[in-house]
Amino acid sequence: MLGSTGSLGAEDGVSMPESPLEILSSGNLDYDFESNTITAAGPVEADYGPYRMNAGTISWDRENGIIRANGGVQLDNTGNDFDRTPKRRSGDFFEVWWPQSYTEIPFIMSANSAVLGMESRSVSAQDGVSVRFPYGRMNATSLNVAAGETRGEGTLEGQNIRAGSGSFLVDAEKVEADQDETNLTHAGVFLSDPNDWGPRVYADRIRHRSGEQYITLYGVTIGVGPVPILYLPKAWMRDWDLGISFDLGGGFSDTLGTYGEFGLSFKATDFLRLSPSVSYFGRRGWLLSPNFNWSEESESGEYYTDGSVLGGYIYDQGSSSLRGVDRFGNPIERSRGYVLAQGMANQRKGWSFVNQFEFRSDTEVLRDFRPGLENRYFAPESFSEVLVPLGPFSFSALGRFRTLDMSESLEATPSVTLDLNPAFLGDTPIVHEGWVNFSQLEREDYTGADQASASRGEAAYRLSYTLPTASWLTITPVGGVRERVYQNVQKSGDDGSSTLFELGFDLGTDFYREWPVKSEIWNINGLVHQTRPMMGYRWMPQSGMGEPDIPNIYPDVYTSGVDPLGFSNLVYRSDNGAEQVLRIGWENRFLAGDFENPSLLRDLGTFAIYQDFIESRAGAESLPDNTMFAFAADPAPWLGLELFTRVETERVTLIEFVPGLSLRDGDRWESTWYFQSLQHEVNELLWDAEVAVNRNNWLLFEMRYSGQRQTITKQAYGWRHRLGNAWLLEAKMIFRQGDTREGNFQVNFGFTSLLF
Repeated sequence: MLGSTGSLGAEDGVSMPESPLEILSSGNLDYDFESNTITAAGPVEADYGPYRMNAGTISWDRENGIIRANGGVQLDNTGNDFDRTPKRRSGDFFEVWWPQSYTEIPFIMSANSAVLGMESRSVSAQDGVSVRFPYGRMNATSLNVAAGETRGEGTLEGQNIRAGSGSFLVDAEKVEADQDETNLTHAGVFLSDPNDWGPRVYADRIRHRSGEQYITLYGVTIGVGPVPILYLPKAWMRDWDLGISFDLGGGFSDTLGTYGEFGLSFKATDFLRLSPSVSYFGRRGWLLSPNFNWSEESESGEYYTDGSVLGGYIYDQGSSSLRGVDRFGNPIERSRGYVLAQGMANQRKGWSFVNQFEFRSDTEVLRDFRPGLENRYFAPESFSEVLVPLGPFSFSALGRFRTLDMSESLEATPSVTLDLNPAFLGDTPIVHEGWVNFSQLEREDYTGADQASASRGEAAYRLSYTLPTASWLTITPVGGVRERVYQNVQKSGDDGSSTLFELGFDLGTDFYREWPVKSEIWNINGLVHQTRPMMGYRWMPQSGMGEPDIPNIYPDVYTSGVDPLGFSNLVYRSDNGAEQVLRIGWENRFLAGDFENPSLLRDLGTFAIYQDFIESRAGAESLPDNTMFAFAADPAPWLGLELFTRVETERVTLIEFVPGLSLRDGDRWESTWYFQSLQHEVNELLWDAEVAVNRNNWLLFEMRYSGQRQTITKQAYGWRHRLGNAWLLEAKMIFRQGDTREGNFQVNFGFTSLLF
């Protein structure tokens, strides 16, 4: 019998060699001289190499170097620093499978019986095996681990494995691993309990090779609960992200009837994701949407491409009154669909190629069936553009095409430009820039009728020079000329040429001051104020064709915000009508943080005020004298403010007013107000709010108010609920007024699986 702190040593006059096994406490202890075996009966506590071992009985075969433990066996190599709280992190699952984990990270193994090989440095556990790691847990019916002679030579074999972290779970009939690769046979990956209706992936085999940042799955079946949905012969997962998600939705609408939607998104290859979906609308029929997107980068990282294609088709079975008319009063046919495609290819610091194509069978198809896309693609156009840098120059070619009848459009077939990039002129401090362009332009109305067309050639050249002054003062005179030639003019204007000159200057003074201001509420420990009074002036006389003779090709579009001075922002316009512009402004920026460490400074906000004095050219129209104010602030994590307004100075008439306010309390709640008023044509208040009731439930609210109608046009009340680790459920009731196309009442609900 050994004491609680004794070690295995001489007994009954027998001298025993030094060993790695140290019995700390036990019940009975027997030594069989014939078989050279020591047996301790329990409970037994012992140290064996890096392990603290507990068992009912321990038998040590000294001749063969084998230790057998039975009855509630536990091996613990964690010491006193083991954190028994499971952790979550990306890519944690292979912490469970890597054989070197058994010697290099702490773990606790429990089993009914275990055999430890001293020479082979192996552990073989049987019956009710359970292993706990810092990043997960594993259960098995049997587990064999051999550490090997040197680091990285370990092997692992197990039967009927279930393992994972707090984020996911994996079942496998068998696991085999060595220093080169790990293989799981007949395995399943789950985001929740395998017995519930969560998304899961089954595979005939899962393989991970040493050094790879992903795993490969063979014979893959993707499903929801026990229902198989998709089969893939091969798939890849990175950080246990297979890139698969499911969307189940439905609801009721006055104009659509009862409807349901199902969508699936998955990676077909390393660079291609397929996202097909199907929807059924009780009063309208089936909508099929074969969507996909791609993203690929060369091995060197120099070239990359990405893009997406969204499409849909429905044979609308609704009555003519349900289908209604488009925004131009034309009856909508039954065959309806849309295609929205975007793509780009780039060479880093080199050429780029951008494309966009849009088609809609009618102006209302997205509004009826895909309102989320309607909000994203509210200004439809199709174009292709290529840009190639050529040393100090850059070449670009643009084709802008009309592919749908929704609004007035401008086609460029094509527009080719050679730009002289801004650079110093020789060895002088003068900066020069310019461009040469040829465009075939055509403006059409919403019916496709030609309103104006012309071949236009253009050349421009500009010089600027920043005078050497004090560090706080910047004075930059500018001067330039732009020549445009119009030929083959039809429908509007005449052939001819127009010359626009630009002369002026930009003046700015920069000051700053540090204020020892401290505020715990606003998390401010020191304040920096940067201020810049500025002035800009442009004189832009014109010669050649008069304004009435210039082809009216460009659409009438109001641009919000502060326009740059000069003619460089007049891409399609011949002129903005202003002959002289004087701008006086005051720009300010506030930062908070540590004066001694600029990297810790954070933006609190900016505000600026500008006054434009404008003298229009005779016979031309331009903006009147106007005052602009811009403000944006994020003084604290819970508050965000923004405002832009433009007022006609002489009449004190509001031209544009766009304020916004966001309040939030971390993840608990957020409320956003946004108001837009533009030349009395747009006058709308938007209010969105989200409140977390607890970690699994959120309340949602949305409101739209029309100033023209002086009524609330939309109210939405919703609830979002998290179902375990697998699903998000969202339900929403929508009430509308004065918008008969969507209907006055709608109920939506949807299930979205978490991506895995």
